[in-house]
Amino acid sequence: MNLPLLFPSVSYVHSASDWHNYSGQLTALSSGVFFKANYTGIQTSIDTYEADLNASGTSGYYSVIGSAKGNGSFTSNTFQGYSKFIFSYGGESCNGQSNFIGNYSSSSYSAMLSYNGTCSYSYYGSIQTYPFSGSMSFSGNYSSSLSDPQQIAQSSTSVSASDPVPPLPPLLPPPFRFTVSLSSQTAVVTSGSNTSVNITLTLTSGVSSSAAIYITGLPQGTTTSLTPSSCMIPCSSILTFYTSDSTPAGNHSITAWVISENITESYPFLLQVNGKSYTVSFTAVGLPKNYSWAVVLNGISNTSTSDIIYFSNLTAGNYSWYLSKVMTLYSEQSANGTRYLPSNSSGYIVLPGVTSYTISFVKQYQVLIRSTEGGNVSPSGNLWYDANSTANLVASPGNGYIFTGWNTSSSLTQRARSPLDLARGWKRI
Repeated sequence: MNLPLLFPSVSYVHSASDWHNYSGQLTALSSGVFFKANYTGIQTSIDTYEADLNASGTSGYYSVIGSAKGNGSFTSNTFQGYSKFIFSYGGESCNGQSNFIGNYSSSSYSAMLSYNGTCSYSYYGSIQTYPFSGSMSFSGNYSSSLSDPQQIAQSSTSVSASDPVPPLPPLLPPPFRFTVSLSSQTAVVTSGSNTSVNITLTLTSGVSSSAAIYITGLPQGTTTSLTPSSCMIPCSSILTFYTSDSTPAGNHSITAWVISENITESYPFLLQVNGKSYTVSFTAVGLPKNYSWAVVLNGISNTSTSDIIYFSNLTAGNYSWYLSKVMTLYSEQSANGTRYLPSNSSGYIVLPGVTSYTISFVKQYQVLIRSTEGGNVSPSGNLWYDANSTANLVASPGNGYIFTGWNTSSSLTQRARSPLDLARGWKRI
């Protein structure tokens, strides 16, 4: 910028009720520049003074508001001094100091003023500063009326200035900035399955730049894929979570990290894992139709008269089970000489894992084997044998007896198909 600015006219009116106190107004007008300043001051002695000035105006499209405080001295035909000033201009804040020296007579004056300072402004959150300096030359005529009790001075003059107001800084390209957003704050998935969310990178200022995306905080048994894993902002990527049966249920804190140039943005969100639901079945093989039986799984008992018992809505974990009516079955059936013996009556289950179990029941008959005086039989007593099985018995006669046969209500040549009472027969010799 640094172009000379011309002030075709500068005028002021100065009045003083006594030589101690004075006030006045200074007005400057030219193409594109206008300001008006009011000042008050005190003449501290015959040859020194102090002054305060407040000014407002416009320069081009910008408003100028400022103030100054100065002091100086004068002799019979010269004056000099300095002031400190602050002003705001086009969103900037400036401050500095000026020095002046001049000559005057009863009807004219001339002066030279030089100044320097710094301005600061906010540039996308960063404070930028730059220096400025310049000079002004003043000359003009004035008249004074002494007929009034107050001294009145009026002046009209031409002023040339080099950068009387510091130029605005050149427009710079805005810095690179972007934001991160997700299509959902919570990604919901059932363990053993997958789910996806969209990551969107929005360019808020600057020019497009490449970005890389990373994911942290994954729970055990979980992997991810990003399609794509890097892109030119603005862009979007599909984030897919792959969980396994071992992924723990619950809310897990996940963070998406985006790195571009020297900027790292993080975006926290939740991965909600719902535990997979399992159904475990127990199938009875060999029980008579409509026979009531029961299984207890981790303290929960289910009873059925069908062949299958189900336990639903189970989550991953360890379980124990047992047949709760095994002993009852024995006692009820023993009275009739028939019972059903399970292949296994208890066990453990780990989920995920096997979910179907078969319990085989074997039908058994009670066989009473007994002996009378004259010998013994092995084995003997109330014994249980599987249906259609064969029992081997040994009859041993005592001294003076011989074995004559079995006393039974069923043929010995048949396999056991019903309760049987066997008794041996002995004959003395």
